[in-house]
Amino acid sequence: MLSPRTHRYTYAFDLDDDDGRREYEAVLNNPRMRILSKKFATQSETTSDEDSSTTVTRQFLYVDAEEVTL
Repeated sequence: MLSPRTHRYTYAFDLDDDDGRREYEAVLNNPRMRILSKKFATQSETTSDEDSSTTVTRQFLYVDAEEVTL
């Protein structure tokens, strides 16, 4: 008899990036994956010179998930 095994993963997806959104959708569409928790976060980076400053803000999604395999 086969017994299922559970593997836990923690992912960080950059939702402002096409690749990050595709990776998140792949986890969501995987029938073996179960989302345990999600947390949204923002990351800001500011660069400045003598005359101006620029701030770049990106959205991240941190996901804890389980994958059940045989």
